[in-house]
Amino acid sequence: MATVIKASSKGQVVLPKRTRDRLGIESGSLLEVIETATGVELRPVKQSGLTADAAMTRLREIIRYTGPRLDEADWQQGIELAIKEKWGKRSE
Repeated sequence: MATVIKASSKGQVVLPKRTRDRLGIESGSLLEVIETATGVELRPVKQSGLTADAAMTRLREIIRYTGPRLDEADWQQGIELAIKEKWGKRSE
């Protein structure tokens, strides 16, 4: 069902409450703006539901490093090597 809405001078629009309720769109919800050949499509962004701390814990579990402890010089050496392999030069 089509509903006509009006854009403000800033391009802002208000989605009808019925649509927001049906799609679970609340204040602060993220929407993806997709340009199509016939206009614009809005889609709610699916969020993982993880807090930042939970996401970091999950990431640490996925990329767990079990080798020897590395100091800053080791990190810098690895970065220099990666830059040289990718672009054939040293970092500044």
